[in-house]
Amino acid sequence: MPCTGVVFAWASLMNASPSPLPRGLAALLLAASCAAWSQAPAGSAPAAVQSSFETLIRATLDNDPTRFHAACHEEIRSAVTPEKLSGVSHTVKPVLGDGYQTQYLGSYRKTGMDVHLFRLDPRAGEDDVLVVLAMRGAKCAGFLLQ
Repeated sequence: MPCTGVVFAWASLMNASPSPLPRGLAALLLAASCAAWSQAPAGSAPAAVQSSFETLIRATLDNDPTRFHAACHEEIRSAVTPEKLSGVSHTVKPVLGDGYQTQYLGSYRKTGMDVHLFRLDPRAGEDDVLVVLAMRGAKCAGFLLQ
């Protein structure tokens, strides 16, 4: 079951600037920025980012809203209800549940956030999953699985 196009939470993209973007425009800009990203050797994610990434992925696969919310800013906690997390968990668990390889692709700055890109290569032979993790300080301000 492919998880292409599963948008998880990106509440901060619409709320981070002085004049929030319309939802459709924000989604289009996010998609364009991900599509335009060129893959260059990036090395490793910063330790705090890697830890947050692992917490969020594990909490998603385990359908654990408490653990997921502990890593996030308030906007994300209110946007990702236990019901939404459960829905995403049931979608991605068949793809990533048997394990996956992680590759850190790099980062860029966007609207005051550090945005980090990860590639997940599922062992189940499914399509790769692009993970976009936006950090504001030490907390998740946006999380997208595509």
